Amino acid sequence: MVIEIYLGFRYSDLGFGCNVMALKPSAEIVDLLKQQLGLNEDFLSVIKIWENELGPLARHAVIAGFKKGQVFIDVSSSAHMQELILRKKDLIKKINQHFGSTKIVKDLKLKLK
Repeated sequence: MVIEIYLGFRYSDLGFGCNVMALKPSAEIVDLLKQQLGLNEDFLSVIKIWENELGPLARHAVIAGFKKGQVFIDVSSSAHMQELILRKKDLIKKINQHFGSTKIVKDLKLKLK
């Protein structure tokens, strides 16, 4: 059984500039929001791989964003930051291995939170 949910929203709510109310299937709205927020399949895959590669350290180094091959990471302490700096090249290599010949991640941008 497939249930389709329709939600009402204004196009201006998604940045389209007009104030017309419309009913859209929820799947379309989710796709629009993912596009607006830059959440694509590569980003979601990088998050999963990151958590698998880091294990318990992933709780202290959270991915905050992904744009043009750069992964932005919020790190909870300077000790964890130092560990990530030392492992940076290896982590980039391991993440990219999951994508085959395509280099999805070019750099890790670490920020102390």
